[in-house]
Amino acid sequence: MIELIHISKVFGSGPNACKALENVNLTFNSSGLVVIMGPSGCGKSTLLNIIALLDRPTSGKYELFGKKTSEFSNRHIESHYKNTFAYLFQHFYLLEGFSAFDNVLLPLINDGYSLDEARYRIPALFATFGIAHLLNRPVETLSGGESQRVALLRAIAKKSPIILGDEPTGALDSRNGVLLMETLKEISKQKLVIIVTHDRQLALSYADRIIDMDNGQIVKDQVINITPALECKASHKKAPAIIKTFLWKFMMLARKSLTWSLISLVVGIITTILTIGMAEGTSNLCRDLPLETADARIFYFRTQHVLPLENTPLNLISYERPLMSEAQQVASSFPESYLDVSFKGLLGELGTLFVDGQPLTS
Repeated sequence: MIELIHISKVFGSGPNACKALENVNLTFNSSGLVVIMGPSGCGKSTLLNIIALLDRPTSGKYELFGKKTSEFSNRHIESHYKNTFAYLFQHFYLLEGFSAFDNVLLPLINDGYSLDEARYRIPALFATFGIAHLLNRPVETLSGGESQRVALLRAIAKKSPIILGDEPTGALDSRNGVLLMETLKEISKQKLVIIVTHDRQLALSYADRIIDMDNGQIVKDQVINITPALECKASHKKAPAIIKTFLWKFMMLARKSLTWSLISLVVGIITTILTIGMAEGTSNLCRDLPLETADARIFYFRTQHVLPLENTPLNLISYERPLMSEAQQVASSFPESYLDVSFKGLLGELGTLFVDGQPLTS
């Protein structure tokens, strides 16, 4: 199913080039638990990334299901991401805010399974592996071991023929590490499971094959149990329709209806308060601004008379409305202006004219 022929991988070029893999030759059957071991920096993760099509070799040939991966288009590679490989990492990468059920449901829907299919498969999987009680638990409440087992179910739920794990037991205690390896061992009867680990004791206890690496090379390839060659071929499920995907995502949000309703209510109240405040402020500004500032488009004409007060250095000033002829003479200097009658120019800025004891307003 997988054949690596003279695979080498070099990062960088020139004097700074780093050879991560050198002349690696490996063949993997369609079932069994294969463990890759070696010191840090020996090329284990690089080899796993090349197998997963996450990286390309610098030289050599990689055949997957009898086809050269060097001839794969990007679309073909993306199809293998979704349908051929399932991934299990040291860090679980579960979606917080969702239940364990939701986390396993998401990749199934994304791969084209109907909601009915997914809802039927997931509870059975949880029950098979003895964690049915976690089905509706929010993932942020799960322990490390529980989270890793949910991540494993997410990986195997798709029926992908190959499961790849990069230090899947690294963040677990010894008890949960054993539980995970027991589960992987059971799964490897029907799938090919390839994992990277530093725990040799676990590898010796559960692996069907152990590959030791050092300095980018295979130094030992030990077959412990011969596993059967199962009939296996790449599966390329049709992606779901856009409408179906949208409806599912809407359903997922609806399951959090109370949270979203409260958030919407708070946002709505804040928005309403801000809108009312801005509208009121704008209204006040529009009302008061003409009274507080001069309008450059309006000219007031008035006639000023100075009345001296006898025996004092003071004068009284009075204003009268000018004759129309006088106003027309001044306005002639402004060709685009027109005349209008107003008594506002006769009043002081803060003054009020009283007639018969009552204020006169315009």
